[in-house]
Amino acid sequence: MLRVSMATALALSALTTIAAAQSKMLSYEPPKEEKPLFDERQYKAAIGRIPEAKQSNDPWAGAREVTPPQAAASAPAQGAKRK
Repeated sequence: MLRVSMATALALSALTTIAAAQSKMLSYEPPKEEKPLFDERQYKAAIGRIPEAKQSNDPWAGAREVTPPQAAASAPAQGAKRK
């Protein structure tokens, strides 16, 4: 008998919780007007504050060759047949 009454109480509490949550949705308020998220003037002002890059930020610039290697230019075409 105790199990039946506990199960009934649990089911009633679950149903009343669901009903209470649904009744809160009935109070509808129209959305308030919000300012736009993107402001063109602020965007342009922020872009103007970014400093110009003075030099390259490449740490490996001195390790690379400035000119392409000559071996690549004298290599045969891919479609050439071998004998």
